[in-house]
Amino acid sequence: METQVEHKNTQTSPPGEAHDKPATRSRRLIRPAHRSFTVDGGRRLEVDLPGINRDTLTLDIDKSTLSLKALRHQAPADGYEFLEGNGHDINYELALQLGSAVDTERITATWECGALEVDLPNKAEQQPRLIEVQ
Repeated sequence: METQVEHKNTQTSPPGEAHDKPATRSRRLIRPAHRSFTVDGGRRLEVDLPGINRDTLTLDIDKSTLSLKALRHQAPADGYEFLEGNGHDINYELALQLGSAVDTERITATWECGALEVDLPNKAEQQPRLIEVQ
């Protein structure tokens, strides 16, 4: 799902001077590609965040909602400029409801090369166990 929002910054020139067109910076809101699967003792969530700088990534939990936000700023390469406007930023946002079996105090996350892995362990009482038959 992608939403595009245009933000126009109108530049003013001193009287009698013309300026080019107003600077335009667009912002796109994207729900990142993600997948979840069962692992030993819980679930693992994998989220693809290409081009993201680790410093722009926030991951938090509020009650049973896991929220992710990240920003990708796109700038032209050295010696180049955008043909129109000033480029765009990409905002990644994802909010997931966690089940009651997840131990929110033991959630861990790792970041590597544009991929985020979040381990969602089950509460101890939710762990599968072998029942001994007497």
